[in-house]
Amino acid sequence: MCSSIPLRSTAIGVRTIFIVTLLSLFQLSKQDCVWFGVCNTDAFNHNQYCSYNGTAKSMPQDGIDLLKERCGFLLDEGQTEFCCDINQVKILNENVKLAAAILDRCPSCMSNLVRHICEFTCSANQSQFAHVAATKNNTEGLPYVSSLDLHITAEYINKTYKSCSQVSVPQTGQLALDLMCGAYPASRCSPTKWFTYMGDANNIYVPFQITYVQHQSNSTINGTLPLNPHTVPCNKAINNLLPACSCSDCEMSCPIAPPKPEVPEKFTIAGFDAYVVIMSCVFIVGVFTFLMGSYVFTQDSIIDENPTIEGNDVPDDTNFRQHTPFFENLGDKTEVFLENIFTKWGTFFASYPRITLFAGALLVSILGYGVTFIQITTDPVQLWASPNSKSRIERDFFDNKFEPFFRIEQIIIKAVNLPNIVHNTSNGPITFGPVFHKEFLTVFFNLQEEIKNIDANGTFLKDICYAPLSDDKSDISTSNCIVQSIWGYFQDDLSRLDDNEEDNGFNVTYLDAIYQCTSNPYLCLAPYGGPVDPAVALGGFLRPGEQLSGNTKYELANALILTFLVRNHQKTTDLLSALRWETFFVEFMSNYTKNNMSDFMDIAFTSERSIEDELNRESRSDILTILVSYLIMFMYIAISLGHVKAFNRAFIDSKITLGLGGVIIVLASVVSSVGIFGYAGIPATLIIVEVIPFLVLAVGVDNIFILVQTHQRDHRKPNELHEQQIGRILGRVGPSMLLTSLSESFCFFLGSLSDMPAVKAFALYAGVALIIDFILQITCFVSLFTLDTKRKEENRLDICCFIKGKKSDIINNSEGLLYKFFKSVYVPFLMKKVVRVLVMIIFFAWLCLSVAISPRIDIGLDQELAMPEDSFVLHYFKSLNKHLNIGPPVFFVLKGNLTYSNSLVQNSVCSGRFCNDDSVLTQIYLASRQSNTTYIARPASSWIDDYFDWALASSCCKYNPQNGDFCPHQGAPVNQARFKRQSEDLTEHDTALSGIL
Repeated sequence: MCSSIPLRSTAIGVRTIFIVTLLSLFQLSKQDCVWFGVCNTDAFNHNQYCSYNGTAKSMPQDGIDLLKERCGFLLDEGQTEFCCDINQVKILNENVKLAAAILDRCPSCMSNLVRHICEFTCSANQSQFAHVAATKNNTEGLPYVSSLDLHITAEYINKTYKSCSQVSVPQTGQLALDLMCGAYPASRCSPTKWFTYMGDANNIYVPFQITYVQHQSNSTINGTLPLNPHTVPCNKAINNLLPACSCSDCEMSCPIAPPKPEVPEKFTIAGFDAYVVIMSCVFIVGVFTFLMGSYVFTQDSIIDENPTIEGNDVPDDTNFRQHTPFFENLGDKTEVFLENIFTKWGTFFASYPRITLFAGALLVSILGYGVTFIQITTDPVQLWASPNSKSRIERDFFDNKFEPFFRIEQIIIKAVNLPNIVHNTSNGPITFGPVFHKEFLTVFFNLQEEIKNIDANGTFLKDICYAPLSDDKSDISTSNCIVQSIWGYFQDDLSRLDDNEEDNGFNVTYLDAIYQCTSNPYLCLAPYGGPVDPAVALGGFLRPGEQLSGNTKYELANALILTFLVRNHQKTTDLLSALRWETFFVEFMSNYTKNNMSDFMDIAFTSERSIEDELNRESRSDILTILVSYLIMFMYIAISLGHVKAFNRAFIDSKITLGLGGVIIVLASVVSSVGIFGYAGIPATLIIVEVIPFLVLAVGVDNIFILVQTHQRDHRKPNELHEQQIGRILGRVGPSMLLTSLSESFCFFLGSLSDMPAVKAFALYAGVALIIDFILQITCFVSLFTLDTKRKEENRLDICCFIKGKKSDIINNSEGLLYKFFKSVYVPFLMKKVVRVLVMIIFFAWLCLSVAISPRIDIGLDQELAMPEDSFVLHYFKSLNKHLNIGPPVFFVLKGNLTYSNSLVQNSVCSGRFCNDDSVLTQIYLASRQSNTTYIARPASSWIDDYFDWALASSCCKYNPQNGDFCPHQGAPVNQARFKRQSEDLTEHDTALSGIL
C-alpha cells in the first residue's frame, strides 16, 4: 500500500512535465509577426523593419498613447501586445500625416484607409495576411523586409476607394486621387491602381515594396486569411466626435441639387416662329386697314394728278388749307412764326457779316481752349463697362481689396502642315497632336527662353513676374516666375527630348513623359515649384461639343500656349516697369513673327496693354482718313455749289471759299463741343475723334446745300437787298434746318442715357456738336454766304476777291440736271396714288420684317469688332476663340460684416467637415457639377479651407509675426500669438478679408 503512493506521484509528475514541455514547444513554434523594430534607413530616409517571425511583444504605455492617435481601434479589446515597437508607431503616425493632409477632410475615408495600415504594421496576427516576399541585410548583417505580400479582400479595397474617390483638394481644385494615383488622374484611377501605387517601391513615399494580393472572399485559403478591416461609407460618421464627409468630398452626402434650369422652348405658333407669325398678321391687318382707309377717307380729298413744282416755290396748297382742323392750323401758324423769326435773324447776321465772323471765331477759340483740359479714356473696361453696372462695381471692389488680377502675356502657337504622331506603348498606340514633334518643341523652347531674356532698358521678366514660392522677394530668378508652358513638365531642360528607355520592347520617350504629366501635372512640377495646367498650356484638344473632364485627351492638342503671369497694381506708377517690358515684348514678338517664324508655325500673341495700344494706334491712323475725307468733301462742296457754266467764269462762279468755310464751321463745332466737355471734366473717348467729325460733316453739308441751292434758285425781288434776300431764304429753309438739327441732337441726348461710358460720351459730344454746328451755320455761315454773294454780284474772283471780272461775263442762274430730274420725273411719279400706297406698304413690310427678326440678334460686344483688320490682337482673339479650351478664372467675394473666427460663419462658407450642407462653397461645388449650364468648370478653391488644412498641419508652415520667419508648429507661444492676431484681423477687417473662393 505504502509503496504505491510514490509510484502514482511519479506518474502524475511525469505527465505534468510532458504537458508543460509540449506547451512550451508549441509556443516556440507560433509565428504571429513578420517584423518587429527598425533595422535600416535608406538614402531617401525610408525606414525598413526587421524581419521577425516570433510572437507579438508588449507595448509600453508611451507606445499605447501613440497608437491612440490613429490606430485606437487596435486597443478596443485591451490588447497590449503588438508586432511593432514604439519607433514603428512613431513612423506610422508620421507617414499617415502625409495622407491626412489631403484626406482628413473626409473622416470616414481617412479612417478606412488607416485601418489596413495599422493592421499590417502592428497587428498581433500579421502572419495571417502578411507574408515576407524578400529581405535584405543591413550593415550589421541583420535582415530587414524589402518586399511584402499583403493579402487583402477586394471588398475592403473597393469600399475604401469608394469612400475616398470624391475627396477634393481645395488648394488645387482637383480631387485627392489626382495626386495619389500615380500617373493616373482621378477619372482613370481604380481601386486596384490606387492600392498598387500606394505599395509601389518606385513611389518616393513608399519605404519598400508592398504587393496587395486581392481576395474575392475573406475565407482562409492555403493558411492565409485575407485582411478585411471594417469600413464606413463616406456619408456616415465614424463616431460621435467626427461628422460624415461633406458634399464636396462625398457625393452621397450632397443635398438634392436644384433642378437644372429648363431651356426655354422656342416661341412658336403652329410650328412656325411666333414673331414671324405675329408680325405677318400685323402686316396683313395693317395693310388691309391702310388700303380701306385710303379708299374710304381719301376718295374725294386726294386728287390723283401729276403735281408739278412751278418756279422756285412749293406747290400751292391753298385748297388744302380751307377748313383745316385745329392742329393743322396750329402747325401753319407755327411755321409762319418760325419763318418770320428766321427771316429777321438771317437779315441781321447778313447785315453784319464781319462782326459775326469775328465774334464766332472768338467764341470758338474760347470754347476750343477747353480741349487742353480733356481727358482721353482708352482703358477698354472704362470704355465699355458702366460704372454703375454690377460687374464693374464688383471688379472695382475686388481690385481695391485684393489688387487687380495678374497681367497676362500670352502666346498661342499653332502647328501648320504637321502630321499627328502615333506612339506605340505597352498600353497600346497613343496618338499625339502635331505640336509634339521634336522640331516644333525645340523652336517653342528657344522662343520661350528668348522672351525670358528680354531686356527692357534694364527691366527683365524676373523683375515684374509673379513668383509666389520665392523665399526672398527682392532676389527673384526667372525660374521662380510662374510660366504656364509645356516645358515646365521637363523643368525647362531641352535635353529631356532625347530621353529614351525600353519597356517590354517599347521605346519610352519624351512623349510618354508628356502623357504622364498631362494626366497628373503634380508628378511634373515646373521650375517655379507648382504644376502646369494642361488646359492652359495646351490648346485645340477638344472637339466640337466636348467639355473639359477627367477623360480629356490633352495629347491631341494642335496648339501650344505660353503664358507669363505679371504682377498687377492699382496705381499706374507701380506699373511702369511692367508696361515698359510689355512694350519690348510686343516689339520682339512682332519682329519674330515677321522675320523668324518657322513655316510650320502660326503665332498669335498679346500683352495686357495690347488692346489699349491697338485702340490708340487705330485712332491715330484714322486722323489721315478724316483729313482726306474732309478734303474730298471740301472739293465736292466747292464744285457742286459753284454752278460753273462757262470756263471764263470758273473763278467767279466757284464756291471754294464758301465750301472751305463750311468745312471749317463743321470742324469748329466739333472742337467747341470737345472744349465744352473739357471744361466740364467729362472724359472723352477716341471714338469721338473717329466718328463725330464724319457725322457732323454729313449733317452740316446737308444744311449748307439746302441754304445755298435754295438761294441759287431764288430770284431777288425788285429793290430787295442781298441781306434781305438771304434773310428771306433763311426764313424759308430755317425751320426745316432747326427741326432736323434739334431732332438729331435730341436723339443723341437720348442715347446719352445709356450707362455704357463710350456710348454716353459719344452721344453727348455728338448732340452738342450738332447744336453748335447749327448755330454757326445760321450765324457765321450766313455771314460768309452774304460776303460770297456780294463778291459774285460784283463779279470778283473767288479766293482772289480783289480781282474783278467783266460785267459782260454775268450769266443768269439755271436749273441743274439733277434738279430737273426730281422736279419733272421723280416727284410726279412718287405723287401718284398707286405709287404712294406701294411705298407705304413696302416700308411697312420692312418694319414688320425688322421686328420679326430682332429677337435673333445676339446681344453683346464682340471684342474682335473693336480691333483693326491688321492688328495682331485681332489675330490673337481669333486664335484664342479657336484654340483655348478653358475659360477665365471666376472669383466669388463675400462682403459684409462677417466674423470669420465665428464657427457659424465658417460653416456657412467652408466645404470640409462640419460645414453646412448649403454653405457657399457647397453650392458652388454643386454648380460645378452642371458645368454645361453654369459654366463653372471646376470646384472653387477657398482660402478658409486652405487655412483650416494649414492650421491642422502639425509641423508645417507656421509664421512668426515678429521676424517674418517660418517656424515649427510646436512653438506654442508663437502659435497662440499668431492665431490670436489672426482672429483679431478677421474680426476687425472682415470686409477687406472677404473670401476669395
